[in-house]
Amino acid sequence: VLDQKQLSAPFGGTVGIPKIDIGQYLAPGNSVVTIQDLDTMRVDFTVPEQQLPLLKIGQTVKLGSSLADMSFAGSIRGIDPKIDPASRLVSIRGEVANPEGKLTPGQFVQIRVELPRENNVISVPQTAVTTSLYGDYVFVVVPAKPAQGAAAAPAKPDEQKATADAAKPQADASKPADNATKPADAKPADAAQQQAFTISQIFVKLGRRNNGMVEIVEGLKDGDQVVTAGQNRLFNGMSVAVDNTIDPSKSANKEVQQ
Repeated sequence: VLDQKQLSAPFGGTVGIPKIDIGQYLAPGNSVVTIQDLDTMRVDFTVPEQQLPLLKIGQTVKLGSSLADMSFAGSIRGIDPKIDPASRLVSIRGEVANPEGKLTPGQFVQIRVELPRENNVISVPQTAVTTSLYGDYVFVVVPAKPAQGAAAAPAKPDEQKATADAAKPQADASKPADNATKPADAKPADAAQQQAFTISQIFVKLGRRNNGMVEIVEGLKDGDQVVTAGQNRLFNGMSVAVDNTIDPSKSANKEVQQ
Protein backbone atom coordinates (compact mmCIF):
# COMPACT_ATOMS: atom_id res chain seq x y z
CA VAL A 1 0.00 0.00 0.00
CA LEU A 2 2.80 2.39 0.86
CA ASP A 3 4.49 1.68 -2.46
CA GLN A 4 1.33 2.80 -4.27
CA LYS A 5 1.45 6.16 -2.48
CA GLN A 6 4.97 6.96 -3.67
CA LEU A 7 5.43 8.99 -6.90
CA SER A 8 8.56 8.48 -9.00
CA ALA A 9 9.64 10.78 -11.82
CA PRO A 10 10.27 9.10 -15.18
CA PHE A 11 13.44 11.20 -15.65
CA GLY A 12 15.75 13.39 -13.62
CA GLY A 13 15.10 17.11 -13.48
CA THR A 14 14.04 20.09 -11.41
CA VAL A 15 10.74 19.87 -9.51
CA GLY A 16 8.41 22.85 -9.57
CA ILE A 17 5.93 24.13 -7.00
CA PRO A 18 3.49 21.38 -5.83
CA LYS A 19 -0.10 21.80 -7.00
CA ILE A 20 -1.69 19.98 -4.05
CA ASP A 21 -1.99 20.55 -0.31
CA ILE A 22 -1.52 18.16 2.58
CA GLY A 23 -4.70 16.20 3.25
CA GLN A 24 -6.18 16.93 -0.17
CA TYR A 25 -8.02 14.07 -1.87
CA LEU A 26 -6.69 13.17 -5.30
CA ALA A 27 -8.51 11.73 -8.25
CA PRO A 28 -6.87 9.71 -11.00
CA GLY A 29 -5.23 12.07 -13.48
CA ASN A 30 -4.70 15.02 -11.09
CA SER A 31 -1.40 16.88 -11.53
CA VAL A 32 0.73 16.78 -8.41
CA VAL A 33 3.85 18.60 -9.55
CA THR A 34 5.74 19.51 -12.73
CA ILE A 35 9.31 18.49 -13.43
CA GLN A 36 11.61 20.10 -15.98
CA ASP A 37 14.79 18.73 -17.53
CA LEU A 38 16.87 21.92 -17.88
CA ASP A 39 20.00 20.27 -19.28
CA THR A 40 18.62 20.34 -22.82
CA MET A 41 16.12 22.97 -23.95
CA ARG A 42 13.83 22.96 -26.95
CA VAL A 43 13.19 26.23 -28.76
CA ASP A 44 10.28 26.73 -31.17
CA PHE A 45 10.33 29.53 -33.74
CA THR A 46 8.91 30.36 -37.15
CA VAL A 47 10.37 31.57 -40.45
CA PRO A 48 8.72 32.92 -43.64
CA GLU A 49 7.90 30.29 -46.23
CA GLN A 50 10.36 31.91 -48.68
CA GLN A 51 13.23 30.93 -46.37
CA LEU A 52 12.18 27.30 -45.99
CA PRO A 53 14.51 26.03 -48.79
CA LEU A 54 17.48 27.47 -46.86
CA LEU A 55 16.85 25.32 -43.76
CA LYS A 56 17.62 21.68 -43.05
CA ILE A 57 17.86 19.30 -40.11
CA GLY A 58 21.10 19.66 -38.19
CA GLN A 59 21.78 23.28 -39.11
CA THR A 60 23.38 25.37 -36.38
CA VAL A 61 21.23 27.88 -34.50
CA LYS A 62 22.39 30.56 -32.08
CA LEU A 63 20.19 32.23 -29.50
CA GLY A 64 20.33 34.63 -26.60
CA SER A 65 18.49 37.40 -24.81
CA SER A 66 19.44 39.89 -27.56
CA LEU A 67 21.03 39.93 -31.00
CA ALA A 68 24.22 41.27 -29.44
CA ASP A 69 24.44 38.32 -27.02
CA MET A 70 24.13 35.05 -28.94
CA SER A 71 25.89 32.92 -26.32
CA PHE A 72 23.93 29.65 -26.79
CA ALA A 73 24.37 27.29 -29.72
CA GLY A 74 22.21 24.36 -30.80
CA SER A 75 20.84 22.74 -33.92
CA ILE A 76 17.58 22.29 -35.81
CA ARG A 77 15.79 19.04 -34.83
CA GLY A 78 12.47 19.39 -36.60
CA ILE A 79 10.83 21.27 -39.50
CA ASP A 80 7.06 21.31 -39.82
CA PRO A 81 6.10 20.17 -43.34
CA LYS A 82 2.97 22.33 -43.24
CA ILE A 83 2.84 26.09 -43.82
CA ASP A 84 0.42 28.10 -41.71
CA PRO A 85 -2.25 29.27 -44.20
CA ALA A 86 -2.94 32.47 -42.24
CA SER A 87 0.56 33.74 -41.47
CA ARG A 88 2.49 31.90 -44.23
CA LEU A 89 5.07 30.89 -41.60
CA VAL A 90 6.81 27.56 -41.04
CA SER A 91 7.34 26.16 -37.54
CA ILE A 92 10.89 25.10 -36.66
CA ARG A 93 12.12 23.30 -33.53
CA GLY A 94 15.69 23.38 -32.27
CA GLU A 95 17.58 21.95 -29.32
CA VAL A 96 20.26 23.71 -27.30
CA ALA A 97 22.43 22.55 -24.42
CA ASN A 98 21.81 24.35 -21.11
CA PRO A 99 24.33 22.85 -18.65
CA GLU A 100 24.45 25.93 -16.40
CA GLY A 101 20.68 26.37 -16.33
CA LYS A 102 20.76 29.94 -17.65
CA LEU A 103 17.80 29.30 -19.98
CA THR A 104 14.33 28.97 -18.46
CA PRO A 105 11.27 27.25 -19.95
CA GLY A 106 8.90 29.83 -21.42
CA GLN A 107 11.61 32.45 -21.83
CA PHE A 108 11.59 34.65 -24.95
CA VAL A 109 14.88 34.71 -26.86
CA GLN A 110 16.35 36.03 -30.09
CA ILE A 111 17.39 33.28 -32.49
CA ARG A 112 19.54 33.17 -35.60
CA VAL A 113 20.06 30.30 -38.02
CA GLU A 114 23.59 29.94 -39.38
CA LEU A 115 23.25 29.67 -43.18
CA PRO A 116 26.02 28.52 -45.52
CA ARG A 117 28.39 31.37 -46.37
CA GLU A 118 27.88 32.77 -49.87
CA ASN A 119 30.39 34.57 -52.07
CA ASN A 120 29.86 37.50 -54.43
CA VAL A 121 26.77 38.79 -52.61
CA ILE A 122 26.18 42.54 -53.00
CA SER A 123 24.38 44.22 -50.12
CA VAL A 124 23.83 47.83 -49.08
CA PRO A 125 22.33 49.53 -46.01
CA GLN A 126 18.55 49.64 -46.17
CA THR A 127 18.78 53.44 -45.83
CA ALA A 128 20.41 53.55 -49.29
CA VAL A 129 17.29 52.16 -51.02
CA THR A 130 14.43 54.47 -52.01
CA THR A 131 11.02 53.10 -52.97
CA SER A 132 8.89 54.80 -55.62
CA LEU A 133 5.89 53.99 -57.80
CA TYR A 134 8.29 52.75 -60.46
CA GLY A 135 10.30 50.47 -58.17
CA ASP A 136 13.24 50.48 -55.79
CA TYR A 137 16.33 52.49 -56.70
CA VAL A 138 19.63 53.75 -55.34
CA PHE A 139 21.87 56.70 -56.20
CA VAL A 140 25.35 55.80 -57.43
CA VAL A 141 28.32 58.16 -57.74
CA VAL A 142 29.98 57.75 -61.16
CA PRO A 143 32.74 59.68 -62.98
CA ALA A 144 31.35 62.51 -65.06
CA LYS A 145 31.49 62.14 -68.82
CA PRO A 146 33.57 64.83 -70.59
CA ALA A 147 31.35 67.42 -72.27
CA GLN A 148 31.56 67.87 -76.04
CA GLY A 149 33.74 70.82 -77.08
CA ALA A 150 35.36 71.01 -73.64
CA ALA A 151 38.73 72.78 -73.37
CA ALA A 152 41.82 70.63 -73.62
CA ALA A 153 43.36 69.53 -70.37
CA PRO A 154 46.19 71.77 -69.14
CA ALA A 155 49.66 70.63 -70.03
CA LYS A 156 51.85 69.03 -67.44
CA PRO A 157 54.61 71.20 -65.91
CA ASP A 158 57.31 69.56 -68.04
CA GLU A 159 55.24 70.14 -71.18
CA GLN A 160 54.64 73.80 -70.27
CA LYS A 161 58.38 74.38 -69.79
CA ALA A 162 59.21 72.75 -73.08
CA THR A 163 56.71 74.97 -74.88
CA ALA A 164 58.05 78.11 -73.24
CA ASP A 165 61.65 77.23 -74.08
CA ALA A 166 60.71 76.60 -77.69
CA ALA A 167 58.91 79.91 -77.93
CA LYS A 168 61.95 81.88 -76.65
CA PRO A 169 65.13 80.22 -77.95
CA GLN A 170 67.16 83.34 -77.16
CA ALA A 171 66.47 83.12 -73.43
CA ASP A 172 69.48 82.37 -71.29
CA ALA A 173 69.49 78.74 -70.13
CA SER A 174 70.57 79.87 -66.66
CA LYS A 175 67.61 82.27 -66.43
CA PRO A 176 64.38 80.55 -67.42
CA ALA A 177 61.71 82.68 -69.13
CA ASP A 178 59.09 84.33 -66.92
CA ASN A 179 56.28 82.47 -68.69
CA ALA A 180 57.94 79.10 -68.15
CA THR A 181 56.76 76.90 -65.33
CA LYS A 182 59.47 75.71 -62.97
CA PRO A 183 59.25 71.95 -62.43
CA ALA A 184 60.46 72.32 -58.83
CA ASP A 185 57.64 74.73 -57.96
CA ALA A 186 54.90 72.83 -59.79
CA LYS A 187 52.32 71.28 -57.47
CA PRO A 188 49.79 69.28 -59.47
CA ALA A 189 46.32 69.24 -57.96
CA ASP A 190 45.07 66.07 -56.31
CA ALA A 191 43.70 63.66 -58.92
CA ALA A 192 40.61 63.03 -56.75
CA GLN A 193 39.86 66.77 -56.69
CA GLN A 194 40.38 67.14 -60.45
CA GLN A 195 37.95 64.37 -61.30
CA ALA A 196 34.29 65.34 -61.51
CA PHE A 197 31.42 63.04 -60.50
CA THR A 198 27.72 62.82 -61.23
CA ILE A 199 24.76 61.07 -59.63
CA SER A 200 23.18 58.15 -61.47
CA GLN A 201 19.79 56.75 -60.47
CA ILE A 202 19.86 52.94 -60.69
CA PHE A 203 16.76 50.77 -60.28
CA VAL A 204 17.53 47.57 -58.40
CA LYS A 205 15.94 44.26 -57.50
CA LEU A 206 16.03 43.50 -53.79
CA GLY A 207 16.63 40.18 -52.08
CA ARG A 208 17.05 39.13 -48.47
CA ARG A 209 17.25 41.53 -45.52
CA ASN A 210 19.27 41.10 -42.36
CA ASN A 211 20.62 43.39 -39.63
CA GLY A 212 19.86 46.61 -41.49
CA MET A 213 21.33 45.36 -44.77
CA VAL A 214 19.50 44.37 -47.94
CA GLU A 215 20.73 42.14 -50.75
CA ILE A 216 20.88 43.60 -54.26
CA VAL A 217 20.03 40.86 -56.74
CA GLU A 218 20.14 43.01 -59.89
CA GLY A 219 21.25 46.52 -60.75
CA LEU A 220 24.62 46.96 -59.00
CA LYS A 221 28.08 45.55 -59.49
CA ASP A 222 31.06 45.17 -57.21
CA GLY A 223 32.83 48.51 -56.67
CA ASP A 224 29.85 50.83 -57.20
CA GLN A 225 29.80 53.82 -54.82
CA VAL A 226 26.28 54.01 -53.36
CA VAL A 227 24.84 57.00 -51.52
CA THR A 228 23.48 55.89 -48.13
CA ALA A 229 22.07 59.18 -46.78
CA GLY A 230 20.70 62.49 -48.02
CA GLN A 231 19.03 61.08 -51.12
CA ASN A 232 16.23 63.66 -50.90
CA ARG A 233 18.72 66.34 -52.01
CA LEU A 234 19.93 64.42 -55.07
CA PHE A 235 18.62 63.91 -58.59
CA ASN A 236 19.74 61.95 -61.62
CA GLY A 237 22.63 63.66 -63.48
CA MET A 238 23.49 66.01 -60.60
CA SER A 239 27.16 67.02 -60.35
CA VAL A 240 28.80 66.22 -57.02
CA ALA A 241 32.23 66.24 -55.42
CA VAL A 242 33.69 63.42 -53.34
CA ASP A 243 35.41 64.55 -50.14
CA ASN A 244 36.96 61.68 -48.19
CA THR A 245 38.64 63.99 -45.68
CA ILE A 246 35.43 64.32 -43.65
CA ASP A 247 34.13 61.55 -41.40
CA PRO A 248 30.28 61.79 -41.45
CA SER A 249 29.97 59.90 -38.16
CA LYS A 250 32.26 62.33 -36.32
CA SER A 251 30.46 65.33 -37.84
CA ALA A 252 27.11 63.97 -36.66
CA ASN A 253 28.42 63.41 -33.14
CA LYS A 254 29.79 66.96 -33.03
CA GLU A 255 26.43 68.41 -34.05
CA VAL A 256 24.67 66.39 -31.35
CA GLN A 257 27.08 67.63 -28.67
CA GLN A 258 26.54 71.23 -29.72
